[in-house]
Amino acid sequence: MPTVQIRNEVVFGIPHTFIFVKHPDGTEKGYGFYPATKGSPNDAGIMKDDTRHPYTSTSDPSELTPDQYKR
Repeated sequence: MPTVQIRNEVVFGIPHTFIFVKHPDGTEKGYGFYPATKGSPNDAGIMKDDTRHPYTSTSDPSELTPDQYKR
């Protein structure tokens, strides 16, 4: 069953939060949220691959139903 976790890393007091999904086939992928313009935290956002991003805290994995996963 697929799962999702919320992960966080804090560096110099600045938090970065991203989601980590375990897919039905067992592969895992992290998705980070970043401002479209570097250094502009109120800018529009983009997603980047954060699969290998270190983290300082994480939630427990939450199972996703097939319908939730499809979204």
